[in-house]
Amino acid sequence: MRFPVGRDAHEYRVEVLRVLSDLIGCFEEIGGQFPDSRRPDVLRINKSKQLLVLGEAKNSESPNTAATLARLFGYLRWVRTHISRRGRIAVFALCSKTTSNATAWQNSVVSLASELDLNPSFVQSCALTRHDALLCCVFVAALA
Repeated sequence: MRFPVGRDAHEYRVEVLRVLSDLIGCFEEIGGQFPDSRRPDVLRINKSKQLLVLGEAKNSESPNTAATLARLFGYLRWVRTHISRRGRIAVFALCSKTTSNATAWQNSVVSLASELDLNPSFVQSCALTRHDALLCCVFVAALA
């Protein structure tokens, strides 16, 4: 099987994020964009579980580009808004090329989250294929 490149690689990674969303029970699309017009690749919710999935597929962007970091910061602001109520959970997932350094993506996302006083309860990155890596950060509402 030939590995997808360019736009096809991005679409493949978006599909990986959709499958992840399906596997954790988030099937409902919520408009495709946030009220501030930010548009992640995957934006789904499970209302009964109060679970939000926000997914980004990266093909050509790097984890230290200012525009990319600004966009991710905006997404994490919405994660913070979602988990501002007790009992809510948000999963922020990013699928990228393995060559784009999954550790750098993880450091960038965790650093941006800390600027918003968001502390992930779970962070894991792993290689999915020799071409693709997945980063998942789980954020849970505070108990207080």
